[in-house]
Amino acid sequence: MTDDALIGQQPVYEFLLKSFKGGQSSHAYLLAGPRSVGKTTVVTKLLQNFFCENNKAGNKPCGQCSACRQVASHSQPDIWWLNKEEDKKDITIDQIRQVKSFTNLASLAGDRRVVVIEEAENLNTEASNALLKVLEEPLGRAIFFLISHQPKSLLPTIRSRCFMVNCGLVAPAVIKQALLSRHKMEAEQAAELSHLAGGRPGVALTLAAEPALAEELLQQVKSFIAILGRNPWGEFQQFAAATLKTSEESHQSEAEKIDDHLKRWLEAVRDILLLKLNLPGLVRYQSLKTDLAKLSKDMSVMKILKLGQQIAQARRKIKSNANIRLTLESLVLNFYTYE
Repeated sequence: MTDDALIGQQPVYEFLLKSFKGGQSSHAYLLAGPRSVGKTTVVTKLLQNFFCENNKAGNKPCGQCSACRQVASHSQPDIWWLNKEEDKKDITIDQIRQVKSFTNLASLAGDRRVVVIEEAENLNTEASNALLKVLEEPLGRAIFFLISHQPKSLLPTIRSRCFMVNCGLVAPAVIKQALLSRHKMEAEQAAELSHLAGGRPGVALTLAAEPALAEELLQQVKSFIAILGRNPWGEFQQFAAATLKTSEESHQSEAEKIDDHLKRWLEAVRDILLLKLNLPGLVRYQSLKTDLAKLSKDMSVMKILKLGQQIAQARRKIKSNANIRLTLESLVLNFYTYE
């Protein structure tokens, strides 16, 4: 069975489905992997398989019945979807207490109750300890799915009580095929977006739906290429004028915007290194490959690695509330003082 929604994560889904059918399921699973690779999609499809009204053979949910739609919209009464509340920084102990009360109730539509904790790394200390107690003493037929982009942030004792399932990055060729099947676009454009996504199908689908966002990513890298060119300080001043606000704004908002640029710069450095190592097929910014290749010819491997270190250090400083403009100016000057 294949499912177009499970871009690159079909083996993970089939493994979990087989374990449930074989009666070897765990009471808690931890789906770990980078953001937007399809972890939540895997859990959603698995739960649709559990509750689908037309899935008598247990092979594939219809996706159209009331139960399937409820699972997709997070409104199925036997499933508790949990994430941090909008006005909170963390998942709190009160939310875990609600989960415990939920698992104590009898199932309404089936023979099991399910708890899905998205971005589980947001559990604060109290919530983590409360969840650990729930996992140590599983209630009835309750099943827990923890989804995390940063599994090492979870308590080791929580990780040890979950069956770990890794959802890795997806090959560009797989993402390209999915884009061609879902969107009317040229093969060249699908290939470009599949590389831009960096192995994350969710990002590729977003870029396909929002072409302006893809262009913005390319523009951020183009600004970096220009700064590394013949008129670095002049190009930086143009970048700063276009990017940094002169009006009073919250530092965090400005810092997040600059950090987004610096992440693109780091990706460009990675591409420059890959081209230096003669690995053009792995380059993310394929449409800018010619310009990136020119830069790689004039740099040693050590210089490229130093560039990456300098950008990563600037990101850390800005996250620590350093002055943004001074940090960026120092960064650009350092590009040309190291040989």
